Amino acid sequence: MIEVVGVRFQRNKRIYYFNPQKKKLRTGAKVLVENVNGLEVVTVVKENKMIVEADIVLPLKLVVRILTKEDWEQVRTNEEKEEKASNIFMELIKKEALPMRLVAAKYNFDSSHLTFTYTADERVDFRQLVKKLAATFQVRIEMRQINMREKAALIGGVGPCGYDLCCSTFLNDLYGTTIKMVKNQKLSLIPERISGLCGKLLCCVRYEDDVYTILSEHLPDVNQRIQTPEGEGKVIYVNVLTQNVDVLFVKENGTKYRETFKYDSIKKELLELEA
Repeated sequence: MIEVVGVRFQRNKRIYYFNPQKKKLRTGAKVLVENVNGLEVVTVVKENKMIVEADIVLPLKLVVRILTKEDWEQVRTNEEKEEKASNIFMELIKKEALPMRLVAAKYNFDSSHLTFTYTADERVDFRQLVKKLAATFQVRIEMRQINMREKAALIGGVGPCGYDLCCSTFLNDLYGTTIKMVKNQKLSLIPERISGLCGKLLCCVRYEDDVYTILSEHLPDVNQRIQTPEGEGKVIYVNVLTQNVDVLFVKENGTKYRETFKYDSIKKELLELEA
């Protein structure tokens, strides 16, 4: 068993485990940790606990300390420098006519590493840009291209449901949503109704897709002719969640009417018809 704490990096919802070095840390505490790019400020989201060593990747990196007053001053200084770096970056890409859109500029804690996160519709040759950035800031430069889903997760916002975006609050992995899922749930195909702030299909569409798939397995298809207690008719609507089926009938005089049935009540007749 080994003692760990769970932390989140800024603009990243995934939880990472670090060695607290016997420090008792509270949820919400801001701490400095060792990272591949040097020291980073992170937020504690899971307090000290013992965990089986086989469940984590060793060796664990260390929690250096809880942020001090001097550390907070350094954080504020970095934020000011990041704003200036963003302005310079945008001036350079405009001058070089590079098809890039800046999302964020981020220094590590000791300002020895500067990461520019951007979006682009295609791969961009930014070698000359990196040389100019390195000469300007005199630090190691990293360029990170992200997609529109990742941009929404970084920036955050409010979804059509009125809540904060899932990707910026609790989703660790941004799996894609497909149009097949939309059709499976009988949702509107109007882009404005099924798209998120990122312009892609809503992530929440996939939350219930497995349920719809299971419930739809034995339901008849729309336009399928089935046998019911009222006789044979054509399915015109299927409600997957309630398991109701609307069936259209035609009388001998040509009059049309519709009836709603619970699937269980017509299942037997349907099976007999298929047999």
